[in-house]
Formats: sequence, C-alpha cells, structure tokens
Amino acid sequence: MQAFFKTLFSDGSNTDCDFSKVFGAIGIAMFFAVSIYAYGYKGTAFSPIEWATGFTAILAGAAGVSKLRDRTAPPPEVK
Repeated sequence: MQAFFKTLFSDGSNTDCDFSKVFGAIGIAMFFAVSIYAYGYKGTAFSPIEWATGFTAILAGAAGVSKLRDRTAPPPEVK
C-alpha cells in the first residue's frame, strides 16, 4: 500500500513527494467530508447540480496546479 501512495504522489522519480498532488487529494477528501457533514448530519437538501459543480471546480483546480507544476518544474532525475 505504501508503494501505491508513493507512486501516486511522487513526481515521477519516486523519490520526491509532489505537494500539488497531495494538496489536491486533501482538497478532494475535504470536499467529500464537508458534503457528508452538510447533507448527512445537518440535513441540507441535496442538489446534484450544485454538488457536481463544486466537485468539478475542486478537481479542475487540483489538476491545473499539478499540470502547471509539471510545466514549470525541472524534470526529475530518474535513477
């Protein structure tokens, strides 16, 4: 399991952690947590369109930051 997460959150060299991917995953997890809290615990009326719009914005932001980092960062050294 550790190798899976290391591959998922690394920058390609499997030695460095890519923080844009980590923060993106944390943002998505927090979106789900807040959704469960709002819709499950507080009893807010669920609107699929609003939920999907928010999720898409979080996902697009995370992907954009990751892609921007890939374009601006020097290529990783593969050993």
